[in-house]
Amino acid sequence: MDNFTQKLKREIVEKNSLLNSFDQNYDSNRETAESIKLQLDSLLYQYFKTLRYADEED
Repeated sequence: MDNFTQKLKREIVEKNSLLNSFDQNYDSNRETAESIKLQLDSLLYQYFKTLRYADEED
């Protein structure tokens, strides 16, 4: 995997960890949790798109 894919993977893990910590106290952190969910969705989309194109090049 290239550096971009590795960076995306690290960011996904980081956002997922943050989201898990906010989920325990979701009501008080609703806006932050929703923002992190949107960021995580975007990162996952980019990650899978990168993997798909990498598979097509093989």
